[in-house]
Amino acid sequence: MKRTLAFIASLAVLSGAHAAEPERFSLKDYNQRVADLVAACTPDPAGAACRVAQMSVLPSTVEALSFLGYQGSYDKNAAMLRDYAAYPVPQIATAAIYALARLGPHAEDLPVIREALLSDVAGLRRAALGALKILPDPQAQTLYKRGVPNPDYMPSGSSYRHDPLPFDPKAAGVTTWPEKARYLYFRDRRRFGTYVFTTTADVAGTVALFEAQSGTKAVGFGEIAARFDAQYGDLLAEWKAQNESEGAVQAIMLHDPATPSRDDPALVALVFDDYPLGATGFALVRLPGDPLPTPNAPPEAAPVASAPTEGHEWFDGGAREPKAGATADDVTAWKEVLFLATLDAARDYLAKFPEGAYRAEAEAMLAAPALEPASSTVGEGEPVKLAWHNMPVDRDIAIRIAKDDEAAPDLWSTQANETPMVTTADGEVVLAASYRFDPGIYVIRAVDRDGELIADTNVQVTLGQATLTLESTTFAPGAEIAVAYADMAGDKKDFISIAKAGATDNDYGSPWQYTNGGDSGRLTLLAPSTPGAYEVRAYYRDERDVRARVAITVGGAAATPAPGAPPATPTPTPATPAAPNGPATITIPNASVPANSKIEVTFANFSGAANDYVSVAVPGSANTAYLSYAHTGGGAAGKVVLTMPAEPGDYELRAFFNEDESEVKAQIPIKVTPPEGVETATLTLDKQSYQPGETILIDYANMSGSQVDYVATAEMGAKYSAYLSYVYTKGAKAGRAELKAPTKPGTYEVRAFYNEDESILRGAVTFTVVSP
Repeated sequence: MKRTLAFIASLAVLSGAHAAEPERFSLKDYNQRVADLVAACTPDPAGAACRVAQMSVLPSTVEALSFLGYQGSYDKNAAMLRDYAAYPVPQIATAAIYALARLGPHAEDLPVIREALLSDVAGLRRAALGALKILPDPQAQTLYKRGVPNPDYMPSGSSYRHDPLPFDPKAAGVTTWPEKARYLYFRDRRRFGTYVFTTTADVAGTVALFEAQSGTKAVGFGEIAARFDAQYGDLLAEWKAQNESEGAVQAIMLHDPATPSRDDPALVALVFDDYPLGATGFALVRLPGDPLPTPNAPPEAAPVASAPTEGHEWFDGGAREPKAGATADDVTAWKEVLFLATLDAARDYLAKFPEGAYRAEAEAMLAAPALEPASSTVGEGEPVKLAWHNMPVDRDIAIRIAKDDEAAPDLWSTQANETPMVTTADGEVVLAASYRFDPGIYVIRAVDRDGELIADTNVQVTLGQATLTLESTTFAPGAEIAVAYADMAGDKKDFISIAKAGATDNDYGSPWQYTNGGDSGRLTLLAPSTPGAYEVRAYYRDERDVRARVAITVGGAAATPAPGAPPATPTPTPATPAAPNGPATITIPNASVPANSKIEVTFANFSGAANDYVSVAVPGSANTAYLSYAHTGGGAAGKVVLTMPAEPGDYELRAFFNEDESEVKAQIPIKVTPPEGVETATLTLDKQSYQPGETILIDYANMSGSQVDYVATAEMGAKYSAYLSYVYTKGAKAGRAELKAPTKPGTYEVRAFYNEDESILRGAVTFTVVSP
């Protein structure tokens, strides 16, 4: 209740100045109703007077949120709107999402919009789709395209009721559901026999769960497509596209009749990384594509109430019944605990409801082994402060932290330079990275010596921000722009640039200049010669994330210095480089180098433009088809460092002036050899020639032991990442794997890779597929 009153009161303050417009926003008495709500609920949050007051304020709260969308500003109101968008009242959350959409959503709004998209409330999903449509983020656009209504089914609407589960979990043919699975209503394809979910379990664990139930091994999607495409290609088309564009889709036959029919359909589980949703995705596909029975039909189907416990646990919607005797406020407060999933939320619940219906659950949550970061977010490069609670002290437990983007993580992997062993039930630690924690979501785990996960939690590392200060924001073409910078990463390849207004972050523009180390300083750039709107931008470490930007205009006389701006001491403007003295040249110490190595390339007689660059490419490929490249940063002569490709073979180095790829200014050949001193695996096939689709028996040895070591089939000469099918070894260093031979005759390889690292081939053996 405290959070409810604080949220609504914050809206009252923001909208109070506009109370004179009741005919437009109906907010005339809003502040008074909020005051009445506080007065009614403070003495008795569970009383009837409080509930009546809440119902009185709800419609006006929705209108106030809508008003902010039209009359507010993103900078002032976005943080509060994000809080409301996560609020467990669908009408309020929907109004907040629409308000964010009207103000122009940013990338930081994506998590809460994405969560709204996963709701079982149609009106909230519709609002999320609208916000995603105008959010210029690749993941947002991918999700929007997934959720756009099709002519056969409208996955969203205006209702605020919780949608019922669209099938009977028991009739789905899956005995145990993956952990915390959620049905994707916005991607509903049940009329076509397809049901799509997310789960908090990792890909390897989800695959293993389905394999255990079916008694069969996972195969690459290509094998499923080859088998069923002729008859059910339309039902598999979206998964075929996902397998080719977004990443590997693994398939497990849960039910595999000799001849699928409506009376006896095949049931396939598809498992994949759902990158836009930041989770593991899985789907159940029936071939033919008739829908599964719903909970209420046919009559003989088991009702939802008698479905397996797992069906209730993963279904985050109306199927979860409140406890008998629980008040509405108690239920709302416990839903908030489930939503936040933090120890503080459980403590707050017990403070508000010491005898609440969910007291036992909250106390159990506080008594269980747990990890509790001091903050859910930390700045890039900062250490992570962490406390642990209720840990068993007889199991050699260690604390580990790693990026939460691994398909099947090694629980012992860590990116901290020091990670402690747990010797007390409660304790604290500061986890510092050996270099830095890059932006992203990290998982912190407590793991015992047997590899069992005792507890885990997440922390978000936010993008670092720099500061740029200019003496003016208007400059004549070619004028000097004195830039004072601060809060840079301190890397020698931090740089400042001038880009056209509206250009993508990846388009850093020209001119640009390295800071050469130090987190603060001053430098001078020359304004572009073409009048227009530009931005001065700051970048860290040669990356393409903008860390600070200042809008400038080129075209008029320079304005007076901005009030309060510190004086910037211009650095000497470099002289215009002379024309190259003879043809450009590039040289290297050795014509043969190991794969993945970094080599130093010496250049001479370049144009001197900052955007001159040297690239590595396949001989005969287009000038724009580079595999890696390095800008010179200016200067007619000097050295750059290039990273060599992973695949051994013949390549060439190329030189270009000022990013003009119409003419290669210099080129030399280079040979890439297998990497030196790497451990290799042994692969043995049961034979060397196979019929299309025949099973290949693969005996492997000397794998690394990682859960995500794998063997794969690929076309001879294909890139290491271009597999046709694959199977994980699941931690075994030696054993047997099975894959299906490709359907097209030709020469292929079985390849081995450690820990999903496709930059190093650990072993390969050739085989052929012959015509039947």
